[in-house]
Amino acid sequence: MKIKQIAIRVPDINEAKLILAKLFNSNFLIDDNLKMDGNFGDENIAGVNLDLSFDYEVLNGADELELIHTDSEDHWHSKLGRGFLSHFGVYCESKSEFDSACSCLDGMNFKKIQHSISYDHSRPNSDGTERSYFDIIYNTQDKLGFNIKLTLKDIEDASF
Repeated sequence: MKIKQIAIRVPDINEAKLILAKLFNSNFLIDDNLKMDGNFGDENIAGVNLDLSFDYEVLNGADELELIHTDSEDHWHSKLGRGFLSHFGVYCESKSEFDSACSCLDGMNFKKIQHSISYDHSRPNSDGTERSYFDIIYNTQDKLGFNIKLTLKDIEDASF
């Protein structure tokens, strides 16, 4: 299992893209808007909107730099502040890898911040099918300085 993504919550996604373009010649070519249902802490939330933008070339050694913005007061990002390192993301290749990573983090008593399924993405998969992911974000901020997001792309294997 490897970290494939670094995600940053930004207060203004367009301004962040301009700053990073000037500083690092970054090229956020892929944008996505989605809705998310799930559990954020103890609250059940439905239809939270997120705006995402991705650069796949600016990082040396990671696959993806993701900028995240939401105006929803219901999302956990809005409760923590304007801009910060949201998480390091891990794409699990199988349900067993996903379950093993969850068991490991649960066993170390890390709490889940978010437990969700994303849907209604504005950008489909490369084969044209609907993009949808099952994610769990663990609060590892106090011990590691960042949170860890585990993603299972085959949501038919996911249990909510």
